[in-house]
Amino acid sequence: MNSWLGQKTVPCIGASPRPAVKSRWWRALGATPYIGLGTGRYCREVLDLEINGVVCNFAHGISVSGGLYRATSPDREAVWSALAGKEGKMPKADALVRSHAHYFTHVEHQTKHAVICPAWQLQTRFMRKNSVYRMLPDIGAILLWIDGEAKRRREDGVYVNKILFDLPKTGTTKL
Repeated sequence: MNSWLGQKTVPCIGASPRPAVKSRWWRALGATPYIGLGTGRYCREVLDLEINGVVCNFAHGISVSGGLYRATSPDREAVWSALAGKEGKMPKADALVRSHAHYFTHVEHQTKHAVICPAWQLQTRFMRKNSVYRMLPDIGAILLWIDGEAKRRREDGVYVNKILFDLPKTGTTKL
């Protein structure tokens, strides 16, 4: 993937606490894994990563919006981020990236993107405990394209590309 992007460094952030899983995904992307949880230069519980003047805030968890209102949580997170950034309590993030919910959602404000990443796993027993239908995941990934020059021109410096795959077909059991 590094040769496809024409870059030497591709930061990759994974939510799995299991190093073997991280290592397998990161090798597939051509990235160098950091084996450790919660510490290190690119591996933290919360990471504010600045690339060419564009700040991306990464964290695994986000509250899951109820039912049909999937964009409520990232929208609310973007508003809290804007307030904290204006007060100087946190870095002014141009993009917020969250996981945990297992579905893709992208909310865009005038100066901020808030994204919930799709999942890398199918529905689990835990996801089915309240409803078989409610927690059907989106399988895939996102690519963030960062353009510091665009931000300096007061244009959008973040472009979000989603990569989504179809869920496997399920059939009925016939007697």
